[in-house]
Amino acid sequence: QATENLITCLDCGGGGSVPFPLFLVALCMFIYCIYRFTQVPRNQGLTAALMLSSLCSLLMTIFQTLAVIGLFSISLPGGIKEIMMVMGVFTFDIEVLNAQCVTGTDFRARYLWRVVTPMIFLGGFYVTMLASQLANKFVKRIVAMEKAKTLNALGLCASAAYIPLCKMSFQFFECQQHPTAPSTLVAYPDIACEDDDRTGIMGIGVLAVLAYPIFIYATMATLCFIAPRMFTGNPTFKTGTGFLLSRWKPTIWYFGPAVMLRNLCFALIGVAYPSDGIAQLVLASSILSIYAAFQSTQAPWRSGALNRVDTVLTITVSVLCMFLLTIVPMEDEKEVRLDRYRPYVMLFFLFAMATMVGMLLYAVLFLFGKIGPSKKATENATKTLMDAVKEMNRQIQSQEISEEKVYERLGQFLTVQEQSAFASLLQWTLQEVFNASVATGSGKGSRRLSMNTGSTAERGERDRRASLSKSSESQEKVAPSE
Repeated sequence: QATENLITCLDCGGGGSVPFPLFLVALCMFIYCIYRFTQVPRNQGLTAALMLSSLCSLLMTIFQTLAVIGLFSISLPGGIKEIMMVMGVFTFDIEVLNAQCVTGTDFRARYLWRVVTPMIFLGGFYVTMLASQLANKFVKRIVAMEKAKTLNALGLCASAAYIPLCKMSFQFFECQQHPTAPSTLVAYPDIACEDDDRTGIMGIGVLAVLAYPIFIYATMATLCFIAPRMFTGNPTFKTGTGFLLSRWKPTIWYFGPAVMLRNLCFALIGVAYPSDGIAQLVLASSILSIYAAFQSTQAPWRSGALNRVDTVLTITVSVLCMFLLTIVPMEDEKEVRLDRYRPYVMLFFLFAMATMVGMLLYAVLFLFGKIGPSKKATENATKTLMDAVKEMNRQIQSQEISEEKVYERLGQFLTVQEQSAFASLLQWTLQEVFNASVATGSGKGSRRLSMNTGSTAERGERDRRASLSKSSESQEKVAPSE
């Protein structure tokens, strides 16, 4: 056990290896519970269930972010340090399983255990699926796990554990320097970076990076890229990727890889600066600030409350990193720190200047009509909107789908907030463009479109304006000949 700069040995005792077999037994039960949790009815009208699952995902990411900050090379004040240690539970630290009592203290065995454990978890999904299908034949109350839904549950777990998986993979390359001693691994202080035990399994460390951070991210990004053409008409793809797309608004389905990119950059901080607490906090605050700016402009969550909570929590953790800088001792000289951090200062300064100049240039070009939406693009967008409205009206008038079925499908696709926003937009459009209104009530039968054209006086006024407009147009055409 490593604490601060001290390494102590704890006696395994007679039951030191007991937690690992219990872990294997509990793994299948946990996987089955995750599978059942993800199988809530596909009705986004159940805003409570959708909001709860999304909130759990958001809080899990924040807790893991705080846990990574707790691993930085800084001395945290009392109270905060204990909280950071508690957050370490959400990084799924497998050392609590007393694996060394089974594998021994050899570095290769310890590191291989960390690398193989996610594979055991992956195999547990397959075994649990087969076991549930077998048990369902004898006990019908046991739900048989389906392949697509199992992939959805597996993807949910992979997304939740992405930061720990990245951190575990990069620990092999996090070497901290010492003034009078060889550099050692941050996660394994008893192992020097140049030891044969480490260099001998360098290939395994590279494979771990390729298998977890890179492969998982590439898979998620690919699924988001092909989602627009695969989501409709492919129920298997729709079910298997629910974990990746259901949290976000339909127009911002691609936001999942953006969150994972932030987590990946956060996990790479330890590789870039293994023992520089100042640089670690500066990079952490920068990454969180950039993400908060992007997230607040996109507002990707399907719940407005979650968008606000995500922005507030991210900014709060970023500010925490800034204030933690005040308690980090300045061990290096000013000139050394200036040379080390000058590139970051120049980068963000130039980025701010380029943003201001670019926005000014954009405004000038837009003023003179050099950029902006073209007339053809505007016409195409308007035509697409009109075609969609006509098709919706045709479907409703043809009565091919019952009114109750329409309500049910709208509830499956849109949350209550999204339905309210969509209805408000349509109501405003009908009023301003067609001078119509929507009669609403408590019952379904009262939610019918009412093309109110106003009173008799209002209709007469509109007819009078139309005749005057036509008269002025005819006068303009006759004027040249006169």
